[in-house]
Amino acid sequence: MTREKSIPKDSGFSEFVSGSEVVPEGLHERVRMELEARMKPSFFKVLGSLLKAQIILGALTLLVCPQFGIGPLGGGDGLMGWVESYGHLVCGTWCGSIFVGLNVLYARFFLPLDDRNAIRSGPLLPYGVLGVISFLLMLIVSLMWNGSVPHLHPEFVGAWLFSFLLLPLVGLRFGFRRGIPE
Repeated sequence: MTREKSIPKDSGFSEFVSGSEVVPEGLHERVRMELEARMKPSFFKVLGSLLKAQIILGALTLLVCPQFGIGPLGGGDGLMGWVESYGHLVCGTWCGSIFVGLNVLYARFFLPLDDRNAIRSGPLLPYGVLGVISFLLMLIVSLMWNGSVPHLHPEFVGAWLFSFLLLPLVGLRFGFRRGIPE
């Protein structure tokens, strides 16, 4: 015995289903374009979201670890004093990973689903550009703040920038396959 749920007559659904009105082509096209824009955000929209987060979250990392002579809160070397003893390569990897790591976590859990999907499909370009922008901003701020740019060793810079590619690739590309509950 099957039980069918009845739809109240005043709901308008029956009228909608039995109606023969055609959706205007202009409306149909606008809805399609809106859905497409939301499902495939532009590179600059995604980069803008990441950049906004990087400015805030990257500044927080400067509270505990100096980057290019900027930070930490209270002066001193912060965490860098301990990591620096392992060499420029390790120090650059550590600092770059910390600097971009918070952004990756933010993107993984807080960006809208369409932005996350766009990043997941190709994290190297947006995070590579974000790394270059962050690096240039750090250089400019360091020059303005200190008049020089400490820790500008090729190994440090290379490892720092490499972190902007490797960490997002691992943290976003492969991490999204399990899905995130909305």
